[in-house]
Amino acid sequence: MRKKLTGGVSPFSCKIYFINKAHSLELLWGTNPPMQINDPMFGIVTVGALGSYSIQIKDSAKFFRKFVGSNESYITIETIQKSFRSAFVGIIKSNIWKNVLV
Repeated sequence: MRKKLTGGVSPFSCKIYFINKAHSLELLWGTNPPMQINDPMFGIVTVGALGSYSIQIKDSAKFFRKFVGSNESYITIETIQKSFRSAFVGIIKSNIWKNVLV
């Protein structure tokens, strides 16, 4: 009966996500391109910064809501790296601006 009504496709579907909480992911960041800052003492200077940091998922439900949510697409490490990198670099640049222009 179901086969005739649905064409053999089940009307019930689900997706299973595996979130690895044991693995720590090292992310690289950098102010690319370097920032041009007008320093009162030295004039225009080029300032750049780079480094790395590690993240590890503690709360898988919170992570799922933040990164997957209603998005139907496949989440990759590259997607996560891009999201964290842009947020992290934004904070770093903001702090450089605040501290250099004091």
